Amino acid sequence: MIQIKKATLSNFRSKTNLDISLGNRLTLLAGENGSGKTTLLDGLAIGLGAVFSRFPNVKGLGFKNEDLKKEAKQTAPYARIALETLDGLRWDKTLRRDQSRQTIGLIPEGVGLTNINHYIDENFLNPYN
Repeated sequence: MIQIKKATLSNFRSKTNLDISLGNRLTLLAGENGSGKTTLLDGLAIGLGAVFSRFPNVKGLGFKNEDLKKEAKQTAPYARIALETLDGLRWDKTLRRDQSRQTIGLIPEGVGLTNINHYIDENFLNPYN
C-alpha cells in the first residue's frame, strides 16, 4: 500500500510553493475559497497518476498547460509535483514550459519517476507476470 506522507507543489497553478505534510490516517483540508484545497487535491491526483500509469492499459491523470503558474503575464518555466510516502519512497512529475535550453536550465534537478516505477514493478507487476 502506498500512503502519502508529504506533498510539494512547485509553480503549480496559483502556488509558487506549497509544502504539506499529510496525516497517517486522516487529513482534513479546510480553508476559504481560493486558498488551494482543490489545487492540492489535483496535485496529488497528478502525482499519483504516475502510479496508475505504470499498469498496463491504465491511464493516470497528467499535467495540462494551464497548470503552469502564471504571474504578471509571465509563465513559470516548470511545474512540479513531488510526493513522499510513509516508507520514504519519493518521486516527482515535472511539466516544462517548453524544451528550450534556457527553460531546462531554470528547472532544479528532480527525483523523477524511477523510484516509483521500480517499486510498482517489484511489488505489483513482476509478481503477477
